[in-house]
Amino acid sequence: MDASEIHMTNYRGFEKFLIGSQWAEPHGNVWHTVLDPSSGDEIGTVRLADEADIDAALKAARAALDSRVWTDTPFEERAEKIRAARAYCEGQIDRLVELSGNELGLLAAQNRGRHLAALTYFDDAIKCARPFEQTELRPDPLTGKTALVTREPVGIVVAIIPFNGPFAMGVNKTARALMAGCPVILKSSPEGSLHAEVLAEAYAAAGFPAGVVSVLPGGADAGIRLVNSPDIGMVTFTGSTTAGRAIAKSCAENFTRSSLELGGKSACIICDDADLDVVMGSLPIGAFGNSGQVCLTLSRTYVHRSLFDTVLERLTKAVEAFVIGDPREETTTLGPIVSRRQLDHIKGLVQRAIAGGARVVTGGSIIDRPGNFFEPTILTDVPNSAEIVQQEIFGPVNVILPFDDDDEAIRLANESNFGLHGAVFTRDFERGMGLVERVKTGTIALNGYSITATGPLGGVKWSGWGRENGPEGMEHFYELKSLSLDAAAAEQYKALNKQ
Repeated sequence: MDASEIHMTNYRGFEKFLIGSQWAEPHGNVWHTVLDPSSGDEIGTVRLADEADIDAALKAARAALDSRVWTDTPFEERAEKIRAARAYCEGQIDRLVELSGNELGLLAAQNRGRHLAALTYFDDAIKCARPFEQTELRPDPLTGKTALVTREPVGIVVAIIPFNGPFAMGVNKTARALMAGCPVILKSSPEGSLHAEVLAEAYAAAGFPAGVVSVLPGGADAGIRLVNSPDIGMVTFTGSTTAGRAIAKSCAENFTRSSLELGGKSACIICDDADLDVVMGSLPIGAFGNSGQVCLTLSRTYVHRSLFDTVLERLTKAVEAFVIGDPREETTTLGPIVSRRQLDHIKGLVQRAIAGGARVVTGGSIIDRPGNFFEPTILTDVPNSAEIVQQEIFGPVNVILPFDDDDEAIRLANESNFGLHGAVFTRDFERGMGLVERVKTGTIALNGYSITATGPLGGVKWSGWGRENGPEGMEHFYELKSLSLDAAAAEQYKALNKQ
């Protein structure tokens, strides 16, 4: 398919909703217009869920929970359903790649690998859930009794995902909830919902029992209605800190468990002994990848004063060499911003910074062309307390500031309400380990940028609580139960379960 054919696409997303594992006619008639962020052209529509659709999904999930139709399904049968959904998605990779360019403006050179990597989340859910199926007997010498410790599904899980990475996040959250034995309702944002529809098709094709899986696109009102329901057991949310704070307050009303992966303002520390070739192999993508629309973006760069001018010069050259344009072209290295609203948000932050005295090293403006493009921007000469340094931008903007010693670097990095990711660059391994231990953040990289899928992902402070990925990312989906057994019952249990 060439570029002209792609621009003529007319998507009709979610003409039916997956509600309780079955395709259902929507109740409402509200549509989201899908705009190509690289051109501004309308390329389709997506139907959004209304209150009646949300209530139908909640009712179906409650019936599935009460009947234990999924809770009592043997582990291997659950795993087979997940594998079937994975197989369906694997057959849709080309479609997902196309959607990523058209709906979200993700770069063609990157998004195929991301979707293939997302398939491993199905596998990881099975692997990480398996140990939680085990029970444990704990003899108590004080009472002569034995505690039988088991884990049960936390209940109905509401999973809410943003526009950036909707397929991967949707897979990760829903597959884990399902492997834990929980009914799940996935709510995608309007932007990115065409990706979620692929996952809905996968779960429908896999044949989950009635009530177990629902996938609905919707705005903030749909999310609020789901979160406020007293029937749910857990909310797993990825998105802004503002929305996360509102969800936390709502969950507190019903003592609903929540796992919140929120905003970031990640700091990159470049020490005086850093290998600058290594730095430049990571910082441009870490600071500007996906046009900065990543919660892990290294949007604050702190450089030892002895290297400051050199790093500033090299980063500026790298940024000015970006090829800005159609994300579907393999040569493009910087694509558009997802929406005009987000573009205006970035513009406002940068303009206020400039008005407050920030020096523009490069960029600083909306690009005068069709679509939602902002110049890759580097700013300096601002205090660490400035709004541009402290507030998440979610755009291709990096602030670079000097420091004089390690203690100052740590102080600057930790002077933030956020703590999601970060990076330290130094040739001295022991020094680097000491520094990463002192940065207050949930994840961090040494001489690099990326995270690992096997390590827990999540933040501290305003970046949220709870973790995703790895065995730690499964814990939220279970409730612990302790059963007291007398000696005879404990022996019977051992015999029956060959313990």
